[in-house]
Amino acid sequence: MVKPQIQFWIGCGLSLWLLLVAGDAAQVQTSHVVLMQLTGRIDSGLVPYARRVLQTAATQGAAAVIVRIDTPGGRVDAAIQIRDALLDAEVETIAFIDKAAYSAGALIALACKRIYMASGGVIGAAAPVSVNGSQMSEKYVSAIRKLFRATAEHRGRPPEVAEAMVDADVVVPNLVQKEKLLTLTTQEALNWNVADGQVTSVDALLEQLGWSSVPVERARVNWAEYLVHFLTRSPMPTILLIVGLLALWAEVLEPGIGIGGLIGVISLGLFFGSHHLAGLAGWEEALLMGIGLALVAAEVFIIPGFGAAGLLGIVALGAGLYLSLLGTYPAPAKVWEAGLSVLAVFILVALGVCASLLLATFTPWWGRLGLRARLAPGGSSSAAEQIIPQGYWLGAEGLTVTPLMPSGAGIFVGKRLDIISEGAYIPVDTPVKIVHVEGHRVVVAPTR
Repeated sequence: MVKPQIQFWIGCGLSLWLLLVAGDAAQVQTSHVVLMQLTGRIDSGLVPYARRVLQTAATQGAAAVIVRIDTPGGRVDAAIQIRDALLDAEVETIAFIDKAAYSAGALIALACKRIYMASGGVIGAAAPVSVNGSQMSEKYVSAIRKLFRATAEHRGRPPEVAEAMVDADVVVPNLVQKEKLLTLTTQEALNWNVADGQVTSVDALLEQLGWSSVPVERARVNWAEYLVHFLTRSPMPTILLIVGLLALWAEVLEPGIGIGGLIGVISLGLFFGSHHLAGLAGWEEALLMGIGLALVAAEVFIIPGFGAAGLLGIVALGAGLYLSLLGTYPAPAKVWEAGLSVLAVFILVALGVCASLLLATFTPWWGRLGLRARLAPGGSSSAAEQIIPQGYWLGAEGLTVTPLMPSGAGIFVGKRLDIISEGAYIPVDTPVKIVHVEGHRVVVAPTR
């Protein structure tokens, strides 16, 4: 027999364990519920918001995350990333379809553990289409169809019904015929085990789940997520790229001031940072862009002329920009859109570079922006000393001490002058001759 003392301590231990379990259960019952809003068009800016809400809810021990959905659809790649976050979530996820969950919204709803719909709600119509409304290729439709099927299977919903939302060739007896894309009403979704219940509002959903007294935390988009949302929407990525690259070129024309370099780094940083947070770009794209800029810089500053390094740099830079705009799961329309955006960036940047060279060559006031006096160990010319009378030193020969792109510096009769080429690149240590003088503007040409 077990001794009374042992029985006593065993009883105390079991009582303590039951109290702890009851305490944990009470804590779960009184835990809060998080309400996440996915309304309007689904785009890349919602991806960091959805990830943050799900991770924070799991960390804080929320009872569930209610995903209120009312959307006409949106970007497939954004919907897939939100879908993956919902499938991986360590917290209960409940979709509340308030009116409509079309296309991308249908995939997000199917990824939740439970689905509740408002009266008069609809879910489906998820056929991928191009920007002009035409049907996508069979290959792309097949990929999205299987994605819907896998999501439905994972959540225990009828996979053929999910497939019929994407592909009009899928037939579901007694529900949808061939060549008819499937969209379910609330009652149909209930009949076919796609939805778990019908409610009129979020409050009614909480009451039906027995959480009417549970605190509800409404997750809002923070300023950083709003900024990502703004910076990843067209045409902001293209604007950031053009401003960033032209600002870096301005820094090349006028090194040392730092304003151009600062604006360039900020613009490119905002572009890459926003696309990285939205899941569109990774470190591979950043590495390609960095290599491209480094090769172009080496071509400009180190290697005379324009050859393989510059060409490879442009290719690497273009590839990094293209992949950043493309995203992880690009629709065919996005492939063309990203390519056209990169092409537009390079054309506009090239025009800006050409315009700056022409202005520096033919416009005195612009040329003076690149002809500021620079201090050097061997002496320098002040702004007053730089003003050379017309005809004075005209024809004098000297040597460049910096590359001319098109502005730089040279030594003439022991005097350092700020000079400018006639438009062509002139490397350092090149013999040059002064061919034109106008105030601060001293134009030179190679003597050989």
